[in-house]
Amino acid sequence: MMARVAEWGRHLAENAFDLLFTLAMMTAILAIGLYTAQSDVVGGAVLLERSSINGVDLSGMDADRALAHIIRAEEERLLDGVSLTLEAGEHRETYGAADLGAVTDAAEVFTAAMEPLRKGGVTGRTAAYYRLRDGLTCPVTIAYDSARAEEICRNFAEQFYLAPRDASIRLSAAGDSLEYVDAQDGRRVDSVKLFSQVWAKLRESGVVRVAADMEVVPAQVSMQALRENTVSLADEDTALEPQDEAAARELLERLNGLAIPAGGEMRLRETLFGEEEVTQPAAASQIATTLYRALLLSGSEIVERHPCDIPPDYALIGLDAALDQRRNLRMRNRSHHPLYIIAGARDGAISVEVYGGLGSVDGTVGLRSVIVETIQPPPPQFIDDRTLAPGELKMVTPAREGYRVSSYRETVRDGEIVSSELLSMDDYAPVQEIFHKGS
Repeated sequence: MMARVAEWGRHLAENAFDLLFTLAMMTAILAIGLYTAQSDVVGGAVLLERSSINGVDLSGMDADRALAHIIRAEEERLLDGVSLTLEAGEHRETYGAADLGAVTDAAEVFTAAMEPLRKGGVTGRTAAYYRLRDGLTCPVTIAYDSARAEEICRNFAEQFYLAPRDASIRLSAAGDSLEYVDAQDGRRVDSVKLFSQVWAKLRESGVVRVAADMEVVPAQVSMQALRENTVSLADEDTALEPQDEAAARELLERLNGLAIPAGGEMRLRETLFGEEEVTQPAAASQIATTLYRALLLSGSEIVERHPCDIPPDYALIGLDAALDQRRNLRMRNRSHHPLYIIAGARDGAISVEVYGGLGSVDGTVGLRSVIVETIQPPPPQFIDDRTLAPGELKMVTPAREGYRVSSYRETVRDGEIVSSELLSMDDYAPVQEIFHKGS
């Protein structure tokens, strides 16, 4: 037994060198294989099977070819999917990516994604190599040229503009009413509103469909026709502050030429601002005040009116009208004839004229107001202000008396007051005087 063990030990000793040599050769071959595989990545030979970005197969391509291919494929896919369709009634027009100046950031995104494979170190390249085999996802965005989109909307809208044919008017055969002659409303598409809708939707999706709103452009009555066939019922002016002139002119353009049919109602806030917020309350209230007085003189019925918080300098107290987000001016034409509003700004004043049919007002209408009570303001209020020297006073709000006012519309015929109508009883709250006091 001992002899066999000794013989096995001698045999192992004689072959140890061969065994170690065999192990060393196998290790070297494995190392060379791994190095060769890694060198393929480092040298950019080819990508593994099933390598992809965003689902685009890049198998067998080197890094540069793969980059060019994925950029081209993704740009084509994304831009081919861009579509803008504008509709107006039965008319439809469709625009593509080129029309909208659409571009993608595909080149930047994919260049950054492939950078480790193309220029990184061995470890980074190897990681990128196997990450591509697992399928890489890179979000790509599309940007549009707003100027081109705006031009598309403007050109589309221009196709549908139909100018109104302004009306002439004439007395009826009986001579007791007015008739429209040869009037036709126009139409238009608001290109600014259309562009706003398009631009908002393009930010959400590359496939956009917008139905343009067709707006009516009402026909108006010419001044010559008014003067030949109607009576000027009222003409009111209020002095306009220079800082309010631009805003007033813009609003007066929306009021000018308004026709109120017999029995019809006017809502001034909707006429001036539509569904938008009242953004120029000072100018809007002065227009409301001027129009309110003119409507009263024309014999119109006032359905809704609110006094200003503080009596304005441009109107008699109690005969003013506020217009803002919560206060409106509404009237009803109670005559048998249409009323026409002519409004504008000239010579530093707001001017409003009201025209109507013969016999709309029987007699001369006048307005007056009476201060029923004067309300004294409360004692001054003093607020400590460390920015002022001790004992120094600075008035920040002047005191103002309050009033209770009644206003009347009176009709005079043959020198006598034949009717006196109480229009309103208004309260104007007093204003407390406020000082800042140094402490």
